[in-house]
Amino acid sequence: MADSPSNASPGRPFRLRCPHCNHAFPQQNKNICPACAKVVLIPPALRKDAAAMRDRCIRINRARRERLGQLRDGLSLMPGRRTRMLFTLVAFVLLGVVFPLRHVLFHAHETAPAPPEVRALQNLGALRTALECYHRDCDRYPTTSEGLVALVNPMRVHGWHGPYIALLKTDPWYNDYLYRCTNEVVFLASAGPDELPNTADDILAPPPDMTYVLRPPKPVEARENGEDEFVEIILTPKKH
Repeated sequence: MADSPSNASPGRPFRLRCPHCNHAFPQQNKNICPACAKVVLIPPALRKDAAAMRDRCIRINRARRERLGQLRDGLSLMPGRRTRMLFTLVAFVLLGVVFPLRHVLFHAHETAPAPPEVRALQNLGALRTALECYHRDCDRYPTTSEGLVALVNPMRVHGWHGPYIALLKTDPWYNDYLYRCTNEVVFLASAGPDELPNTADDILAPPPDMTYVLRPPKPVEARENGEDEFVEIILTPKKH
């Protein structure tokens, strides 16, 4: 502390009294007590740079008040904040409109896949029509031992003008279609969802499309040139 600070003023030398050992000594550059070697703090009003410190505090307070006034009046920072808020709002609105519209435009022509029972019935109808085409050309149906493979494999049968289907696939439950021929009576079905034959959920083949069967077959030359339509009559689902 300063000795008799009431008579001291900035710029005049004065004596300091150490608060630790009560020793009085003249003001020095580092204000270190020569008795106990501890630093003695000088009141801010008695420092040599008191006026500069006071002016600096005044400038800082004035700048703070001006900044607060600008924030209050909305002259500096508020327009930028409002612009950012408006841009964010517009971006969210565009995202909420563009993404649903994009989904509608790109998926408008997509249709939900048919149930497996419907697909199985369609495939059975195509197979039944192909069997009638086989009977038209060969005067008989494939035997039970030959099976549906005879629709795509000639097996040296007289009059065979196939293939009558593009590809022999399984039913939607990945099981072979049930086929047998007894006394020229055809049985064609799918085991259904339970995958067990001769149960209540078996799907029987519908009648054949006779308008397609009665169409005269194309000559061999046309089939060799890729003009045969028999290979396109079956529509089987792809495995997922």
